[in-house]
Amino acid sequence: MISDIENVIIERLRAGLGKMVGVVKAYRGEFDNAHGMNATLDLPAVWVTYKKAKIKTQNTARQRYQQIATFNVMCVTQHAVDDATGQEQAIQHINSDDLVDAVLRLLAGQRLDGRLNSFGLVPKKVRTVLKDMIGQNGILAIDTVKFKAIWDFTAFEDGGFPEYTDDPRHIDWVFSQYEGQLSVPYPDLTCINSSIYDPTNHAIIHNDIKLNQED
Repeated sequence: MISDIENVIIERLRAGLGKMVGVVKAYRGEFDNAHGMNATLDLPAVWVTYKKAKIKTQNTARQRYQQIATFNVMCVTQHAVDDATGQEQAIQHINSDDLVDAVLRLLAGQRLDGRLNSFGLVPKKVRTVLKDMIGQNGILAIDTVKFKAIWDFTAFEDGGFPEYTDDPRHIDWVFSQYEGQLSVPYPDLTCINSSIYDPTNHAIIHNDIKLNQED
């Protein structure tokens, strides 16, 4: 589910940002070391990463839970310095503030095709991670936009396993994909039996309702 949400965020940003940026992708530690800081990158860029999550119990039976996850969207821009004037010049058309605003507009409130609850992606904070960092090709700036994402999930019955699914969007699809142990699905409901009892004369009326099954 986490990688699925991350991928949908990336695809929406790619479509919406268009030529504002050179690349939108999952963050894989590009700026975690000195080499990454000075690497030749396709900037401006947007990187998406899952940060952390906490779990809340939704009912006393402890069968329903809520996952509250944090996703960070890193906005990376670059400026050159004119050797003659010493003034910064934008290498690309977009600046850091405009890129952050564009990310907020594209993602805030989005439910990502129903994967998230009714609040959708909730923007929580914009933070400047790096400012005026001199790199190989100019001056870098990185701003991070933090979003909260919430979705519900249900625990398996005690001792149970997931059922087979061929839907890649299903939360349990990974078990079917990698041949984990599966439970046999419950049979379809085909009939409802009921009885109405009258205590005044002890009469009983039985009802058998058969449900139509599609071929």
